[in-house]
Amino acid sequence: MVGPGDVIGIHSDMIIRNEPRTGVSNFEPNYLPYVEFYDEDFPWRYTPASATGANNVSLRPWLSLVVLKESEFEDTALQTPLKSILVKNIDALQPITELHLWAHMHTNLQNDETAIEAYIESLKKQAKADPDGVYSRVICPRQLEPNIMYHAFLVPTFETGRMAGLGKPILGIPAQKAAWGGAEPEIELPVYHRWHFRTGANFDFESLVKLIEPRVMDKRVGVRPMDCSKPGYFKLGSSDEIPATNPVSVLLEGAVKAPTAESTNITLNDFHTEIAKLVNLNKIQLEDQDQDPYVTIPFYGMYHAMRKNLAKPGEKVVPTFNENSDIWYNDLNRDPRHRVPAGFGVKAVQDDQEKFMDQAWEQLADVLEANRKAKLAQLMGNIMDRSFDKHVIKLEQEQVLAFTRLISSKILTTGLTVKKQIAQSKIPDALLMPAIQKVMRPNTAIARGLKKVGNANISITSVVKDTNKTKGITAASIDKFQSITAVQDLATIVAPSKITDLKIWSLQSNLDKTSMFNLQQYAGGFPKSLHGTRFSIKTF
Repeated sequence: MVGPGDVIGIHSDMIIRNEPRTGVSNFEPNYLPYVEFYDEDFPWRYTPASATGANNVSLRPWLSLVVLKESEFEDTALQTPLKSILVKNIDALQPITELHLWAHMHTNLQNDETAIEAYIESLKKQAKADPDGVYSRVICPRQLEPNIMYHAFLVPTFETGRMAGLGKPILGIPAQKAAWGGAEPEIELPVYHRWHFRTGANFDFESLVKLIEPRVMDKRVGVRPMDCSKPGYFKLGSSDEIPATNPVSVLLEGAVKAPTAESTNITLNDFHTEIAKLVNLNKIQLEDQDQDPYVTIPFYGMYHAMRKNLAKPGEKVVPTFNENSDIWYNDLNRDPRHRVPAGFGVKAVQDDQEKFMDQAWEQLADVLEANRKAKLAQLMGNIMDRSFDKHVIKLEQEQVLAFTRLISSKILTTGLTVKKQIAQSKIPDALLMPAIQKVMRPNTAIARGLKKVGNANISITSVVKDTNKTKGITAASIDKFQSITAVQDLATIVAPSKITDLKIWSLQSNLDKTSMFNLQQYAGGFPKSLHGTRFSIKTF
């Protein structure tokens, strides 16, 4: 069995990528370097051990990725079988007991399975169909520092692999002994693969987020003072202007505001009473459209708040604005802070009303098409119901079985499909096929012939019924023919008392000179020799 001690090199085609790339000068130091292999099992292929730990999921790879600063290692003079380095800072190597955490398999194949067992089985099939979609990766968990030159080395994990890479004998070394982790201050490691890179100044997205510092936001952010001293509306039936709100100045709030922003508490006064009179003119005008229209302030949300009129089907009840109610459309219309953004919304719709109407007509076209298809489906359903009542429901059960034979595998009854129940019955499936139906129609030659012999009522219905009866019609053989014992197998033959009791059927003509009846030595009974004579015997 091949193990780490038998490996003294890795083919360059096995490594498909290393991150960062060689010579990169601004690698993010909070990222982890790694190397990827084409074969998904490569990091564990030569591991001289089996999986351990809970549920047997911990398996140490036979090679590891270490990343060192330039001051933490030295290149040695060794050239064969592998080049090597002398690690002077043994603490820079990751703990040998955690190496299994930094090697894994990766796939980019789309898979919707959620259960782990089903996912693994599905992944095996996908990997066979697309081997390039699954590969393996070994990671170095070292936390990098900014603006430092690093060298990455792919080295053996086990002592046998280390000694083999250094060209030293491995005889007597335990197979599972780790390459490092003892008390040695320095260690020489052979190198399968290496590259170098430099870290940058830590300017990745995560580092930028960490630079964000929370600041206390001014409570005025997101609000704007609004003067309500002169609302600009006139009282109903008067030329006097409606009074101001209480307080006169309120804060108009935006959708996003500071957490410490303060809302204005508005007290109900005559402003709200007069507003209610003007808003409710919309209801009066909508309920009596024959009178002259009113020019008044809008009732925002009026059409959305309408309800069906149960007393008058087809009509709707128009809501009444009540400034003392907390229903949403009342709160929307009585508070000037809400009426202002509602007016902005109306203005936006008015500015783009032509575009909105075009889009509405486009949507209506889809609705009309959907309604057309729904009506066709409804028509088809009604036609099928009428056809069923006219043609199918009048058929006898046996005729229905033949009529629905092609869909019998989709009709479920008492836990089984109709096709399964027919297969378990005495009725053969061939009896329900169209060919049999055609042959047994009333005016066919077979039907007319059966009428002549007295079977006037023969039909597919009667045949199916008779077949399904106990001891009914069947094509199976009832009695089994048993032949007599062959003549040549008889041990003794008792001759009859007289020749007339023996009947001999010869396969030869009596006119044949070689016939047994024409032989001069024949004196009756069985001949002493049957050679040359072919006959059969039947006794009664």
